[in-house]
Amino acid sequence: MLKTSGIVLGAILSMSAGCKKATPPVPIPEPVAAAPVPVAAAGVDAGGTAALPAKANRYTIQGIVRSAPAANKAGKSITILHQAIPTFKNRDGEETGMMSMAMPFQVAAEVGELPLAVGDKVEFTFDVDWEAQNPTTIVKITKLPAETEIRFGE
Repeated sequence: MLKTSGIVLGAILSMSAGCKKATPPVPIPEPVAAAPVPVAAAGVDAGGTAALPAKANRYTIQGIVRSAPAANKAGKSITILHQAIPTFKNRDGEETGMMSMAMPFQVAAEVGELPLAVGDKVEFTFDVDWEAQNPTTIVKITKLPAETEIRFGE
């Protein structure tokens, strides 16, 4: 591509050599990557940008919202009836599994607003950091279509 650009630039300079006043080339700025903007809505992901703490484990499962934050804001607690997690690791790092249950989760600030209601079906990713004040924190959540079938078997 550089060779092609050089040839094109050379041709342009040759054509403009007869002109009395040449305009200096305009520098092209380097592309800048846009920062991810978490959005929470039906079928749209929210969050998922947080790095996993060193001693934490991350799980992605589905569930049904049992209680949503009063203000629908991040940093609040949300209760979700979730699927069983056969690979769940306890405080000692042993894979003990976790049965399906309703439990509260903190919501990471990166997740943004949560326009969720009781009964909504969701897929969510959460971290378990046994050294944190709130060991279970949702880092990404997606509202699923109402007809989604969620299996709660152990």
